[in-house]
Amino acid sequence: MKQFDTTSLRRGVTFSIVMAMFLLLIIVAAATALTQKYALEKREQEYIEQVHHSVEHAVEQYLKSYTYRVRRIIETTMVSQMLQQQDREGLYRFFKPKWDLMREEEPALAILTFHLSDGRSFLRMSRPEHFGDQITHLRPMVKEVHRSHQQVSGYETCKMGVLYRIVAPIFDAENRYMGALEVGLNPSFLLRAIHNIHGFDGLIFIKESDPKRLSASNDLLTDGYRLQSDLTPELEDIYGELASVDRLKDDMEITVGDKLYLVHLFIF
Repeated sequence: MKQFDTTSLRRGVTFSIVMAMFLLLIIVAAATALTQKYALEKREQEYIEQVHHSVEHAVEQYLKSYTYRVRRIIETTMVSQMLQQQDREGLYRFFKPKWDLMREEEPALAILTFHLSDGRSFLRMSRPEHFGDQITHLRPMVKEVHRSHQQVSGYETCKMGVLYRIVAPIFDAENRYMGALEVGLNPSFLLRAIHNIHGFDGLIFIKESDPKRLSASNDLLTDGYRLQSDLTPELEDIYGELASVDRLKDDMEITVGDKLYLVHLFIF
Protein backbone atom coordinates (compact mmCIF):
# COMPACT_ATOMS: atom_id res chain seq x y z
CA MET A 1 0.00 0.00 0.00
CA LYS A 2 1.43 3.30 -1.10
CA GLN A 3 1.89 5.92 1.63
CA PHE A 4 1.35 9.64 1.11
CA ASP A 5 4.28 11.98 1.56
CA THR A 6 2.69 14.11 4.28
CA THR A 7 5.81 16.20 4.64
CA SER A 8 5.66 17.33 1.01
CA LEU A 9 1.93 17.83 1.34
CA ARG A 10 2.39 20.05 4.40
CA ARG A 11 5.09 22.00 2.61
CA GLY A 12 2.85 22.46 -0.44
CA VAL A 13 -0.11 23.54 1.68
CA THR A 14 2.07 25.88 3.72
CA PHE A 15 3.55 27.37 0.55
CA SER A 16 0.06 27.82 -0.90
CA ILE A 17 -1.15 29.51 2.27
CA VAL A 18 1.88 31.80 2.36
CA MET A 19 1.41 32.72 -1.30
CA ALA A 20 -2.31 33.33 -0.74
CA MET A 21 -1.54 35.56 2.25
CA PHE A 22 1.12 37.39 0.25
CA LEU A 23 -1.28 38.01 -2.62
CA LEU A 24 -3.95 39.07 -0.15
CA LEU A 25 -1.54 41.56 1.44
CA ILE A 26 -0.71 42.94 -1.99
CA ILE A 27 -4.40 43.31 -2.81
CA VAL A 28 -5.14 44.95 0.55
CA ALA A 29 -2.15 47.30 0.18
CA ALA A 30 -3.16 48.23 -3.37
CA ALA A 31 -6.77 48.79 -2.32
CA THR A 32 -5.64 50.90 0.65
CA ALA A 33 -3.33 52.94 -1.56
CA LEU A 34 -6.09 53.50 -4.11
CA THR A 35 -8.53 54.45 -1.35
CA GLN A 36 -6.03 56.87 0.18
CA LYS A 37 -5.24 58.31 -3.24
CA TYR A 38 -8.94 58.78 -3.97
CA ALA A 39 -9.52 60.38 -0.56
CA LEU A 40 -6.52 62.69 -1.06
CA GLU A 41 -7.66 63.70 -4.55
CA LYS A 42 -11.16 64.30 -3.19
CA ARG A 43 -9.81 66.52 -0.38
CA GLU A 44 -7.62 68.42 -2.84
CA GLN A 45 -10.58 68.96 -5.16
CA GLU A 46 -12.76 70.15 -2.28
CA TYR A 47 -9.97 72.49 -1.18
CA ILE A 48 -9.55 73.87 -4.69
CA GLU A 49 -13.29 74.45 -5.01
CA GLN A 50 -13.31 76.16 -1.62
CA VAL A 51 -10.50 78.50 -2.65
CA HIS A 52 -12.18 79.37 -5.94
CA HIS A 53 -15.47 79.97 -4.14
CA SER A 54 -13.72 82.26 -1.65
CA VAL A 55 -12.29 84.41 -4.44
CA GLU A 56 -15.64 84.66 -6.18
CA HIS A 57 -17.33 85.50 -2.88
CA ALA A 58 -14.80 88.23 -2.07
CA VAL A 59 -15.31 89.90 -5.45
CA GLU A 60 -19.08 89.57 -5.13
CA GLN A 61 -19.13 91.14 -1.66
CA TYR A 62 -16.91 94.06 -2.65
CA LEU A 63 -19.01 94.66 -5.76
CA LYS A 64 -22.22 94.65 -3.73
CA SER A 65 -20.80 96.88 -1.01
CA TYR A 66 -19.37 99.51 -3.34
CA THR A 67 -22.40 99.44 -5.63
CA TYR A 68 -24.52 100.56 -2.68
CA ARG A 69 -21.95 103.15 -1.65
CA VAL A 70 -21.92 104.64 -5.13
CA ARG A 71 -25.73 104.67 -5.24
CA ARG A 72 -25.83 106.29 -1.80
CA ILE A 73 -23.51 109.06 -2.95
CA ILE A 74 -25.52 109.72 -6.10
CA GLU A 75 -28.99 109.50 -4.56
CA THR A 76 -28.42 111.28 -1.23
CA THR A 77 -26.18 114.21 -2.23
CA MET A 78 -26.32 117.22 -4.56
CA VAL A 79 -23.80 115.70 -6.96
CA SER A 80 -26.05 116.03 -10.05
CA GLN A 81 -26.64 119.73 -9.36
CA MET A 82 -22.94 120.40 -8.87
CA LEU A 83 -22.17 118.57 -12.12
CA GLN A 84 -24.82 120.58 -13.92
CA GLN A 85 -23.38 123.81 -12.56
CA GLN A 86 -19.85 122.48 -13.11
CA ASP A 87 -18.95 123.53 -9.59
CA ARG A 88 -15.71 121.60 -9.30
CA GLU A 89 -14.41 123.37 -6.21
CA GLY A 90 -17.71 122.94 -4.37
CA LEU A 91 -17.82 119.25 -5.33
CA TYR A 92 -14.27 118.72 -4.09
CA ARG A 93 -14.88 120.49 -0.76
CA PHE A 94 -18.05 118.49 -0.20
CA PHE A 95 -16.50 115.09 -0.94
CA LYS A 96 -13.02 115.60 0.54
CA PRO A 97 -13.98 114.47 4.10
CA LYS A 98 -15.95 111.52 2.69
CA TRP A 99 -13.03 110.56 0.43
CA ASP A 100 -10.57 110.68 3.33
CA LEU A 101 -12.81 108.43 5.47
CA MET A 102 -13.35 105.99 2.62
CA ARG A 103 -9.61 105.75 2.06
CA GLU A 104 -8.99 105.23 5.77
CA GLU A 105 -11.58 102.45 5.83
CA GLU A 106 -10.30 100.76 2.66
CA PRO A 107 -6.62 101.40 1.75
CA ALA A 108 -7.16 99.58 -1.57
CA LEU A 109 -9.54 102.32 -2.72
CA ALA A 110 -7.48 104.12 -5.37
CA ILE A 111 -9.85 106.49 -7.19
CA LEU A 112 -13.15 108.30 -6.92
CA THR A 113 -13.80 110.22 -10.13
CA PHE A 114 -16.65 112.26 -11.56
CA HIS A 115 -17.16 112.27 -15.33
CA LEU A 116 -19.18 114.66 -17.47
CA SER A 117 -21.66 113.34 -20.03
CA ASP A 118 -19.52 114.68 -22.91
CA GLY A 119 -16.69 112.28 -21.98
CA ARG A 120 -14.49 114.71 -20.10
CA SER A 121 -13.09 114.02 -16.66
CA PHE A 122 -14.58 116.55 -14.23
CA LEU A 123 -12.98 115.76 -10.86
CA ARG A 124 -10.50 113.17 -9.64
CA MET A 125 -10.53 113.07 -5.85
CA SER A 126 -7.10 111.41 -5.90
CA ARG A 127 -5.68 114.06 -8.26
CA PRO A 128 -7.95 117.14 -8.21
CA GLU A 129 -5.46 119.18 -10.22
CA HIS A 130 -5.98 116.95 -13.29
CA PHE A 131 -9.33 117.49 -15.00
CA GLY A 132 -10.95 118.33 -18.32
CA ASP A 133 -9.26 115.60 -20.38
CA GLN A 134 -11.25 113.55 -22.87
CA ILE A 135 -10.79 109.92 -21.79
CA THR A 136 -13.48 107.89 -23.55
CA HIS A 137 -11.02 106.77 -26.25
CA LEU A 138 -8.83 105.25 -23.51
CA ARG A 139 -11.52 104.02 -21.11
CA PRO A 140 -14.02 101.55 -22.65
CA MET A 141 -15.97 101.22 -19.39
CA VAL A 142 -16.59 104.96 -19.11
CA LYS A 143 -17.50 105.10 -22.79
CA GLU A 144 -20.02 102.29 -22.26
CA VAL A 145 -21.71 104.10 -19.36
CA HIS A 146 -22.00 107.27 -21.45
CA ARG A 147 -23.55 105.20 -24.23
CA SER A 148 -25.92 102.93 -22.28
CA HIS A 149 -26.51 105.02 -19.14
CA GLN A 150 -26.19 101.74 -17.21
CA GLN A 151 -23.76 100.78 -14.44
CA VAL A 152 -20.76 98.68 -15.44
CA SER A 153 -18.10 96.99 -13.33
CA GLY A 154 -14.94 94.98 -13.84
CA TYR A 155 -11.17 95.24 -14.24
CA GLU A 156 -9.73 97.91 -16.50
CA THR A 157 -6.25 99.34 -17.04
CA CYS A 158 -5.30 103.00 -17.06
CA LYS A 159 -2.24 105.09 -16.19
CA MET A 160 -2.75 104.24 -12.52
CA GLY A 161 -2.62 100.53 -13.27
CA VAL A 162 -5.17 97.74 -13.12
CA LEU A 163 -8.16 98.54 -10.92
CA TYR A 164 -11.46 96.87 -10.18
CA ARG A 165 -13.94 99.58 -11.13
CA ILE A 166 -17.60 100.41 -10.66
CA VAL A 167 -18.90 103.16 -12.93
CA ALA A 168 -22.47 104.35 -12.31
CA PRO A 169 -24.61 106.91 -14.21
CA ILE A 170 -25.78 110.16 -12.62
CA PHE A 171 -29.17 111.68 -13.50
CA ASP A 172 -30.79 114.97 -12.48
CA ALA A 173 -34.28 115.42 -11.05
CA GLU A 174 -35.74 115.31 -14.60
CA ASN A 175 -33.93 112.04 -15.29
CA ARG A 176 -31.49 113.68 -17.69
CA TYR A 177 -28.08 112.04 -17.90
CA MET A 178 -25.45 114.27 -16.32
CA GLY A 179 -22.39 112.06 -16.20
CA ALA A 180 -20.96 109.22 -14.15
CA LEU A 181 -19.31 108.41 -10.84
CA GLU A 182 -16.43 105.93 -10.78
CA VAL A 183 -14.70 104.17 -7.90
CA GLY A 184 -11.65 101.96 -8.39
CA LEU A 185 -10.03 99.42 -6.09
CA ASN A 186 -6.48 98.14 -6.29
CA PRO A 187 -6.64 94.34 -6.77
CA SER A 188 -4.73 94.01 -3.50
CA PHE A 189 -8.15 93.96 -1.81
CA LEU A 190 -8.60 90.48 -3.26
CA LEU A 191 -5.23 89.24 -2.00
CA ARG A 192 -5.99 90.57 1.47
CA ALA A 193 -9.42 88.91 1.52
CA ILE A 194 -7.95 85.53 0.55
CA HIS A 195 -5.19 85.90 3.13
CA ASN A 196 -7.76 86.64 5.83
CA ILE A 197 -9.86 83.61 4.84
CA HIS A 198 -7.18 81.00 4.10
CA GLY A 199 -3.97 82.47 5.48
CA PHE A 200 -1.94 82.36 2.29
CA ASP A 201 -0.62 85.03 -0.07
CA GLY A 202 -0.92 85.59 -3.78
CA LEU A 203 0.38 87.42 -6.82
CA ILE A 204 -1.50 89.39 -9.44
CA PHE A 205 -0.46 89.40 -13.10
CA ILE A 206 -1.93 91.03 -16.17
CA LYS A 207 -1.56 90.00 -19.78
CA GLU A 208 0.77 92.50 -21.40
CA SER A 209 -1.28 93.37 -24.47
CA ASP A 210 -0.29 97.04 -24.24
CA PRO A 211 2.89 97.57 -22.15
CA LYS A 212 2.59 101.38 -22.29
CA ARG A 213 -0.62 101.26 -20.25
CA LEU A 214 0.81 99.20 -17.39
CA SER A 215 2.10 101.04 -14.36
CA ALA A 216 4.23 98.28 -12.84
CA SER A 217 7.85 97.95 -13.95
CA ASN A 218 8.41 94.31 -12.98
CA ASP A 219 9.92 91.78 -15.34
CA LEU A 220 7.65 89.86 -17.66
CA LEU A 221 6.62 86.40 -16.70
CA THR A 222 7.52 83.76 -19.27
CA ASP A 223 3.90 83.21 -20.20
CA GLY A 224 3.49 86.86 -21.20
CA TYR A 225 2.08 88.31 -17.98
CA ARG A 226 3.42 91.28 -16.03
CA LEU A 227 3.48 91.25 -12.23
CA GLN A 228 1.25 93.93 -10.65
CA SER A 229 1.36 93.17 -6.92
CA ASP A 230 4.09 93.57 -4.31
CA LEU A 231 6.57 90.83 -3.48
CA THR A 232 7.37 89.60 0.01
CA PRO A 233 10.63 87.65 0.52
CA GLU A 234 8.74 84.35 0.35
CA LEU A 235 6.81 85.42 -2.72
CA GLU A 236 10.05 86.46 -4.42
CA ASP A 237 11.25 82.84 -4.32
CA ILE A 238 7.89 81.59 -5.58
CA TYR A 239 7.86 84.17 -8.36
CA GLY A 240 11.34 83.03 -9.38
CA GLU A 241 10.03 79.50 -9.90
CA LEU A 242 6.92 80.72 -11.74
CA ALA A 243 9.05 82.82 -14.06
CA SER A 244 10.88 79.70 -15.21
CA VAL A 245 7.82 77.76 -16.37
CA ASP A 246 6.76 77.74 -20.00
CA ARG A 247 3.09 78.14 -19.25
CA LEU A 248 0.98 78.95 -16.23
CA LYS A 249 -1.53 76.23 -15.38
CA ASP A 250 -4.25 75.98 -12.77
CA ASP A 251 -3.46 73.71 -9.79
CA MET A 252 0.16 73.27 -10.89
CA GLU A 253 2.75 72.24 -8.29
CA ILE A 254 6.05 74.03 -7.80
CA THR A 255 8.83 73.33 -5.33
CA VAL A 256 10.74 76.09 -3.54
CA GLY A 257 13.44 74.81 -1.22
CA ASP A 258 11.87 72.05 0.85
CA LYS A 259 8.30 73.32 0.38
CA LEU A 260 5.71 72.22 -2.15
CA TYR A 261 3.20 74.82 -3.35
CA LEU A 262 -0.08 74.30 -5.18
CA VAL A 263 -0.74 77.21 -7.56
CA HIS A 264 -4.30 78.36 -8.23
CA LEU A 265 -5.07 80.60 -11.18
CA PHE A 266 -8.05 82.96 -11.27
CA ILE A 267 -8.80 84.73 -14.53
CA PHE A 268 -11.04 87.80 -14.55
